Amino acid sequence: MSHEQHSHEESKKLLGTATIVNGLLGVGEVIAGIATGSNLLQADALHNAVDTSMYGMKWKLASNESKERVNKYRKAIMGIVCLGSLAIGVKSGIEIINNDFDKTPPIVVGVAALAGAANFSIAKKLHDSAHDNEGVHKDGMRHAASDAVGSVITVGCAAMAYRGFEVSDPAGAITTSAVTIAMNFPTKKRLGTELVTDL
Repeated sequence: MSHEQHSHEESKKLLGTATIVNGLLGVGEVIAGIATGSNLLQADALHNAVDTSMYGMKWKLASNESKERVNKYRKAIMGIVCLGSLAIGVKSGIEIINNDFDKTPPIVVGVAALAGAANFSIAKKLHDSAHDNEGVHKDGMRHAASDAVGSVITVGCAAMAYRGFEVSDPAGAITTSAVTIAMNFPTKKRLGTELVTDL
């Protein structure tokens, strides 16, 4: 196997692992968010869904899936994520207006911290991967780093909510939702920049 083929297979495996890990994190955050009433975890789960889809689509491209088909899936996923983020943002705004907050249990902080640690780990793995592979390094690393920074905000807001500053949960959810929508609203230009690079 040539160096180029080895690099391709290594990157493909890494993308597959990142897709599965991010997907499981998202499911865990949704379940914990609904169970505890944390809008913050639900908003972060949708933010993670963006990265899960990006890893998954790059994984598909690495498996010779057509760009046209992948872009079609990507547009649908981004649209659903943006609508979901809008709904969570509106719900959080209503809670702030009505001064109606749920008490934040410690599990919210724990789940947020776990998601953050996993995101940092994925970012490091992508950073340490073959740098001649532009598809992984430019797209994957950018998304992983963004998600890792977002996790810091999520953990911080969750910790403040747990300590009694409960408005930080819906306020953090609004911030995360706004960033998710702003960065991922499904336009043709954005879709092109997401998936134009081959592995």
